[in-house]
Amino acid sequence: MHWIVSLIVMMFGYSALYTAEQPGELETEYDRRTVAAIGEYRITVDDLLESYEIGPAFVKLRPDPLKSHLRYMIYEHLLAIEAKNRGYDTTKFFQDRLFAIEEDLTVDELYHDEVLSQVELTEEHINAGIAKARVNMRLRWLFAESKYEAERFYEQYRNGAPFDSLYAMQKTRSDDYAGRKLETTQLFLERDNMEFALQLYDVGTQEVSAPIEGPDGYYIVRIDELWQNPVLPQHEYQQLREQAITVLTQIHADRLSEDYVQQLIREENPEIIVNGMNVVRAYLAEQGLTDEQIEDWEIPMSMLTEGGPRKITESPEFLEIPVAISASLTLTVADYLEWFGIRQFQLKRSSRELFNASIMLSVKKMMQDKLLSREAYARGLNTRQRVVLEVKRWEAKLLYTMMRRAVNRSIEITDSMIESYYTSNRQRFRDEHGDILPLTAVRDDVKGELFYTEFAHRMRLLLRRLKQEIPVEINDELVAKLADRVVEEEPPINVMFYKPAGTFPRVAYPTIDQIWREYDN
Repeated sequence: MHWIVSLIVMMFGYSALYTAEQPGELETEYDRRTVAAIGEYRITVDDLLESYEIGPAFVKLRPDPLKSHLRYMIYEHLLAIEAKNRGYDTTKFFQDRLFAIEEDLTVDELYHDEVLSQVELTEEHINAGIAKARVNMRLRWLFAESKYEAERFYEQYRNGAPFDSLYAMQKTRSDDYAGRKLETTQLFLERDNMEFALQLYDVGTQEVSAPIEGPDGYYIVRIDELWQNPVLPQHEYQQLREQAITVLTQIHADRLSEDYVQQLIREENPEIIVNGMNVVRAYLAEQGLTDEQIEDWEIPMSMLTEGGPRKITESPEFLEIPVAISASLTLTVADYLEWFGIRQFQLKRSSRELFNASIMLSVKKMMQDKLLSREAYARGLNTRQRVVLEVKRWEAKLLYTMMRRAVNRSIEITDSMIESYYTSNRQRFRDEHGDILPLTAVRDDVKGELFYTEFAHRMRLLLRRLKQEIPVEINDELVAKLADRVVEEEPPINVMFYKPAGTFPRVAYPTIDQIWREYDN
């Protein structure tokens, strides 16, 4: 999916700062009162409300949603303690990922200090933002990776080809057809990409733009509909005002953060090293490209040494080659591969040029991240209470995830189990005409059902034991008060979106896993 609709909710939701005004006894910036205690872990009011607010929708359909959400949080903390008892917290996998999260959280403190604290909005700015928030837009677009292809599409449109026909032609392309449309507002469009928004201001309803260059290609945009919200009641106007302030703050902060990082880059003058890039490209090609792509794109998989040519990915000494250097920092291929493995930077694989360009971008992003991280740690921002508390939350989430995967790995579904289950339940596996499907047609479905049934069974047994071994205390009175308030008020939160390619990293906030959807059924 392309960059103008890339703010998608991830598995763990988004980082959130709970800043709405709270009534009575809850009127504090950080409510650290304990809702539940599970062994060494504490779930606080903040933990529960933030996790619930961005949690999966299935819980909110339950009769007592907040209490249900808390129950699943307790389950995950019990499993985290079991993972720690098994020593999972001492593994490199765990420690590397927890440090990466701490690193992002620490850099986020630098963002608060150097960027957010400098944002000032005037009433004029806010009123202009409200006006843009009231303008709704429904867009569709054609996408082309090259300028030539974009100009060809645009010429076809200018010569009479209906936009709908050109749009439908791209349905069979490898890009996401459903992702090439968007309903938004002028304000949100500015937040997501200012340059893109500016180029659409002169495009009217049912008009089509000339090709617009983006970071990954070219866009030809049709504004299907453009309308403005009518005069709003006072409470809706106030909500729109708060929304405008939040978005304008983000827009101004993004500009300031770019300035801050550019100053840092100028001081450090980073440089990408060709030999290191070749090694990185070989590793990433082996991980993510087909043999045919590697051959067609002429990606070298070996390097000439004094002892003759050697395969890059089988020669550990190549890992020590620098991939990027700055005035005070040297990053090797090994540094990059570790960073990439944890961050999972998304590479483009539709052409050699885009593949190479996205690797180059990721190397620059790593250098930027490391420079920001070094500055943040030098200031001791990792010791702030907010960072320490968030890291503790993530510790539990990571340990729970490792424990869940351990249960997954312990399950083996044999052919005889699949055949026996199918024989007993074959009446349930029918096609649209009501005919029973053969095992060959539903084998994966049968295996999936067997796997989840066994997984749920093992989880129940494990949790039953853990609840007997680990003390769990719940403040039922406090949970009831919070549940009443959540149902009655649905307080808003300010959301800081995670942007993998952004100037400053944004840390996703952990909420409960989707696996609990069917657990109680």
